[in-house]
Amino acid sequence: MQSLLSDHLADDYWLVLDSSAPRLQLSLFQGERVIEYKCVTGDAVEHLIESVTDLLKNNRVSISNIDHFVYCQGPGSILGIRIAVMAIKTWVAVKNPSKPANVYSYHSLSAALVHLLNKTNTQNQKVAVTAEWKKNYWNVAESEGDNTQIQVWDTQKLLDYPDKLYLLPQKKLWTSLPMELPTVDYSIEMLTQPDFRRALLSPADGWPIYTPEAKNYAKWSGKRHRKQE
Repeated sequence: MQSLLSDHLADDYWLVLDSSAPRLQLSLFQGERVIEYKCVTGDAVEHLIESVTDLLKNNRVSISNIDHFVYCQGPGSILGIRIAVMAIKTWVAVKNPSKPANVYSYHSLSAALVHLLNKTNTQNQKVAVTAEWKKNYWNVAESEGDNTQIQVWDTQKLLDYPDKLYLLPQKKLWTSLPMELPTVDYSIEMLTQPDFRRALLSPADGWPIYTPEAKNYAKWSGKRHRKQE
């Protein structure tokens, strides 16, 4: 994590991608200065490469100049995240080996939670941010000390939560919200601040993509899957 903690990186270029939600966020910054931020509505499959190309071209920065790549590993759109990962893998591979790039990832719910705690100055209060995972199950990041590990809650646990709960809008919900929730969002521009980078970023060893659990498929049997009369 030396590259996150060092003070001599004022001239380093960062390219940050968040393709976990219906809106694609891209940010190019140098040190702690945002060069350009873009938010594009639409599918990452259609817009990510073109948007990054335009972002770099408009600012006369080559992909070979990027010192640090950052992507959101979820929760969110698995397809969108995979597109970002594949793009970064390609860019890292074609860079000059004498100047290799660092790659980091972060969690969307953790970023929303850190943004919320900083914006509302509620560091000493317990709050949680949720987004739907699948029908009747929800991904949740809860503030408790420095731990923002993503959990999976069912609808009843969501209803029983005694403290302040916020929704991070990510997609059309499969399940109607069991209660009215205030919404929270975040901008990847927050990652220009070293404190936020330390709090949120982890080296992307193994190119992680957030998945709550491994899928378990029931073994086929005639009895289990036979047509009901």
